[in-house]
Parts: sequence; C-alpha cells; structure tokens
Amino acid sequence: MRRFVSLIVVVAIAGSLLLLRFDACPQPMNILEYFRTFGFFRSSPLRVTFLGASTLLFEDDSEAILIDGFFTRPSLSFPPSATAVTPDSAAIDAALDQLQITTTTQPRTLALTGVVVNHSHYDHAMDSTAVAARTGALLVGSESTANIARGHMFPEERLRVISGGENFCLGRFRVAFVQTGHVPLPFGADNPGNITTPTVPATVGDYKGGGTFAVFVQYRGRGRFMLVQGSAGFAPGALQGRSAAVVYLAVGGLSFPSNATHRDTYWNEVVGAVSPQRVVPIHWDGLTGPLSASTGPSSDGSAGITFAEEHAQAAGIGTQTPTILNKVDPFAGL
Repeated sequence: MRRFVSLIVVVAIAGSLLLLRFDACPQPMNILEYFRTFGFFRSSPLRVTFLGASTLLFEDDSEAILIDGFFTRPSLSFPPSATAVTPDSAAIDAALDQLQITTTTQPRTLALTGVVVNHSHYDHAMDSTAVAARTGALLVGSESTANIARGHMFPEERLRVISGGENFCLGRFRVAFVQTGHVPLPFGADNPGNITTPTVPATVGDYKGGGTFAVFVQYRGRGRFMLVQGSAGFAPGALQGRSAAVVYLAVGGLSFPSNATHRDTYWNEVVGAVSPQRVVPIHWDGLTGPLSASTGPSSDGSAGITFAEEHAQAAGIGTQTPTILNKVDPFAGL
C-alpha cells in the first residue's frame, strides 16, 4: 500500500511538472521546454547575426526579429545629404533569401515577427518598410519611422509607434526601449529633426533622425538581456538601473576630433551603466557595397573598435568583434 501511495505521489509530481507553465513570449511553455530552451538538455537555440551598420538578426530555430534591416547600402556622392537614395528591391530580396527569412511569396526557415528601427536615418530606416512588407512583420519605430512607412502605404495595423519606455513581445522576443541620443557629427551630418507627415524620402538628408533608442532584447522573456545601442550617442542617466549581459555598441563617428570629450562619457553612460560581461562593437563598416564576410571596418570604424577594446580591457570586460553574416550564440562562454 505504501509503495502504491508513493508511486501515485511520484506520478502526480511528474504530471504537475509537465503542466507547470512559465510566463514567456508569446505563450507559456512547460518546464521540459523551459529546460530545453535554456540549455539543460541542449545549448540554447538563440543566435545573433551582424549584418553591417547596426543591422542585427536575432533568431532561434524558427522565429526572428531584425534590428533596422539596412541592405541597399548605396554609394554616396558629395555632399552625402544631397545623394538620391531609394530601397534596392534586388538587394533586399537577396538578403532575405540568404538569411532564410520567409516572405509572403516564399516560405523559408525563419518567420520574421518584427522589424525594429533604431532611428530614422537612411542607414537604419530606408529598407525597413520594404522588409516588413515582404515578410508580414510588425514595423516598430518612432513617429518619423511610421511616417516613412505611411508614405509607402504600409498598413497602419502593422505599425507600432514607440517613444521610449515601452516593453512588449515580438514573437518569442521581448523588447524594451529607452530613448537615448545620436552620435554628434560635424557639419550637421547627424541630421536631427522629425519627419512629421507621411513621406517617401528622396535623399539622405530627407531621412531625419526622429529620436534614437536603446533597444533591450530578451529571448523568451526570460534570462539575460542584450542591449543594442545603434548609435554612439546617449541621454544622461537614461540607462541607470538597467542591466545587460551583452552590449552591441555602435562605434561609428567616435573618431571625429569633435567627439574627443564625448567618447568617454558615452562609454560611461552606456557600458558603465548596464555593466555587461561582453561588448560587441557594431556600426563600424563603411555602409556601402554588398555584404560579405570579408567586409571590413572603415578607418573611423577601426578607431571605434580600438576605443571599445581598450576601454573594455581597462574595465575587465570581454569584447567580440563580429564577422558579418556569422551566426553567434551571444552568451557563449559567459
């Protein structure tokens, strides 16, 4: 009798474990799935791919979110602000195919649940509407980003306008937003201001910044955060009280002499505030030409990478300069 009661207790406990649910994105999961996802039975399926500028793909076995999605990468004339630019459909289609992202006409491995736009300059927002339109993803960004999308007749029900402070799920990924700042650039090249009406920008200068965000990403709404700092700017104190294990840190523009006093403050306000274990420099390439694993940093980008490595070493933080198109477990070794 005692053995029979013990057996019933064991079965009841096992059954309760199988039925136990955890809060997650987008739906709960039972405890066995939780263990599988977070590495008890196998390594986590989470991978991050750097795609130039601040474009990053966060994916697991079947779902993904994309930061920016800048694939056109046009050549620029002088002055850059007067250069006529338009999304390159062939380049966008080729990138989605290479990344195995499902479109409305072609089923592939990954369903893209969201395109998150850091700010509305051309190297962040120009292709985002086209990517979201092709994939059926939600387009997330500032009112300026939304007005670019509206100019392209993007459906309003698939727009999510943010201003900072939002926290929600995009498929299996939880995202949170803090308004920060854009890196200061000489001669007004940081192109401040807002896009206040639906429009199709014709030149680089037409893509006004529209507000810049620090984007926190958490897989399944559980575990450690990753921070995408898509421009090397900051808002004083904005990230205090937050944490991230990995920071994807924009370093473009830091080498300009006018930013000599800005650089250290930027590091302290971003990396110093969130205390990561790893810094991954991004936004170091020249922004033009096709993407490939051999794409290297510009001279400004090289200086920015060196800045990040030296500051990280002094702070006892690891660095990992990414290779374009290389999928990486962001937490490996941490």
